[in-house]
Amino acid sequence: MQDIIFTELIPVDTDSLPKLFAYHLIIGENNSAKKIGGKLSYRLRQHFPGNWVWSNSKLISDAEQSEEAFQKALESLWRREPDPFTHLYKITPYPAWQSTPKEIADFFSNGILADFRKQTQAILQTEEKDLGPAYVERNCDLRGWAVGDEPAISLSISSNLIYKKDLKAYAATLQDPQELLGIWVLVKEQDFKGEIVNVVGLMKDHRQRLLATSSDKRMQLFLQNAPENEWVVKIRHGQNYYDYPVSALKVVLMTGYLSKFGVDSKKALNAFRIAPKHRFEMIRELRTRLCELHGIEGKFYSSRHYPERFLRGEDVEFTPKIQVGNNQTCSDKEVFQYLQKYGLYKRRTETISMGVIDARRPPIPETNFGKQIREILSTLGVRLKFVGQEQVMTLSRVSIEKSINRLQEKKPDVIVAIFPDFKENDEEGDDWFYGHFKSLTIGRNIAGQVIDHSTLNTQYALWNVALGILGKTGNIPFVLADPLPYADLVVGIDIARERKQNLAGSMNVAATARIYFNNGELLQYAIHDAPLEGETIPDTVLHSLFPADTFAGKRVVIHRDGPFRGNEKQALHRLAEELGATFYLVEIRKSGAPRIYRAIYHEQQQKGSEMDIQQPEKGSKMDIQQPEKGSKIDIQQPEKGTAFKLNAREALLVSSLPPFRTATPQPLYIRTEAPFTIEQAIHSVLSLTLLHYGSQIQPKLPVTVHYSDRIGYLALHGIKPKDLEGNIPFWL
Repeated sequence: MQDIIFTELIPVDTDSLPKLFAYHLIIGENNSAKKIGGKLSYRLRQHFPGNWVWSNSKLISDAEQSEEAFQKALESLWRREPDPFTHLYKITPYPAWQSTPKEIADFFSNGILADFRKQTQAILQTEEKDLGPAYVERNCDLRGWAVGDEPAISLSISSNLIYKKDLKAYAATLQDPQELLGIWVLVKEQDFKGEIVNVVGLMKDHRQRLLATSSDKRMQLFLQNAPENEWVVKIRHGQNYYDYPVSALKVVLMTGYLSKFGVDSKKALNAFRIAPKHRFEMIRELRTRLCELHGIEGKFYSSRHYPERFLRGEDVEFTPKIQVGNNQTCSDKEVFQYLQKYGLYKRRTETISMGVIDARRPPIPETNFGKQIREILSTLGVRLKFVGQEQVMTLSRVSIEKSINRLQEKKPDVIVAIFPDFKENDEEGDDWFYGHFKSLTIGRNIAGQVIDHSTLNTQYALWNVALGILGKTGNIPFVLADPLPYADLVVGIDIARERKQNLAGSMNVAATARIYFNNGELLQYAIHDAPLEGETIPDTVLHSLFPADTFAGKRVVIHRDGPFRGNEKQALHRLAEELGATFYLVEIRKSGAPRIYRAIYHEQQQKGSEMDIQQPEKGSKMDIQQPEKGSKIDIQQPEKGTAFKLNAREALLVSSLPPFRTATPQPLYIRTEAPFTIEQAIHSVLSLTLLHYGSQIQPKLPVTVHYSDRIGYLALHGIKPKDLEGNIPFWL
């Protein structure tokens, strides 16, 4: 049997590339080249021949142009589209430019292969899943990467849930067009997504402006044919904003509001899942099509040919060992048995008082919930005391608030809310009751736990509830058996931004830090929220998150949820120098990374082969997927801890496996900087995925940044503890 790991990454054949040229943008002060560059490359594709790509703060093309030609193009853009191009003064060449692998990869994926996604729609159309009022659409995503000194591209499959009626048809059913705000849409002819942030007005008032600024012939047809009374909306795509008539947009359904559109959420989630074997069959077919169209030989990176790039947990010295009570250690899979035998790592109290809100419809008088939770907590050495139960007959914010008020008088340590399993035709759904309950409990410093009715009969879910209650009341069930040897503290930071509606450049910002000892025990959290201008985080905010009495002289690993933005890295290093500390910065991005697969090659007696993963080189017996006769290859999920090392500071990491074998895990994209190694960064992330108390299923993200987006969203909307610093994990 052979065990081979491989990715969706393919090296780029640089011999087939044309000569490339790079250009520099001269931009006015306080304006973002990133915001202008992406839009400019799109406009120049329509103005000049050749391919135009924005990469690494440079404009890259296979067509050489003079400064005079650029100036004429700019003059046209200034007239037609002053925002944002009025801030772009000049485009000049880089005279001694040497391309990097990432720049070449970006040019290949976003330039030469710009139309490849559309060319593959015929292949992927057969993979669409019909869900009644909506359908799941499969797309081919291309992205450029640097693998060591080699440029590479990734071929990946993404899915969108598309409402069958377009936005115009849906808007006609609404009484107020403001109800469109927050809906995600897909531009029909340009294939990019954005969120509706404003209703601009009617087509009769904006047609001339939109026609003057659009140079896409397909989009101009929409603009010409749209009736006078059609709504025009503004959508946000990244840092850019665009206006479109509603007839040019499809509705992309997000999980938060499926019931609103009559879509069964369980069926939708099942349709989104693609088993490893089937997913790779689609990727293989796309790769074959790519090779045919562009005359290249595309071979996926595999541990067979690039063994030095593939890591497993043991290669970074990751051992999933947990410490519980009485200094006892166990594997992560034995933790619940050991908790029952040896108790909690640190128990804050012997008794937890609990109030219950039962909001099921119709009321269900008999339930074993209380008895079951009491028994579980009892085995862990904690006594449960019930202080009251409220029966909510009519679900509303007012009825829930009144119930919380009555229970609060009895001073419970935690309030548990049992909510109904909402049907798909319910007007209100999960986000509705969860948001209201959290706003009413977190803001009063009350620990709150939400439970769906269906989970009451599931043993593992009851264990999740019990551990969540313990964590939210200050108990520490378990920590790492082996503290991180390279750090004294580990901090997860997230800076959530929400642009203000009427103030250009101004943002509401919620900066959060969760501080852990190197064994994973929570030291404290800190929240800072304030209106700020632009991307820069003031030093005063950083000082509030990293106080001297905690961080002076310490070695600190900082996990950032997403990329560092603006001057965050420089500000953190400056702060570390002031504190006499060492900060190791690690970016953790949870989406967009190509997937990793495990191929197991079995010897069998049957004739023929089950599937071909990729063509072998001449003279070779077998590559990853070309077995000999009488053999079989299974494509499976990789093991937890499997990583693909892009280079000395970047890697793709399978940090956790999905609970379903019919799903293919989405790796994290990890990035760090010297002197912290990528192996240490991987180890820190893997170790801290072991410590989530709210679920037996280990999360994809380490506890340092798990739920960061939820905490940031709640804080931006005023839902936060009274105490902006504390040591109780209210977010569990």
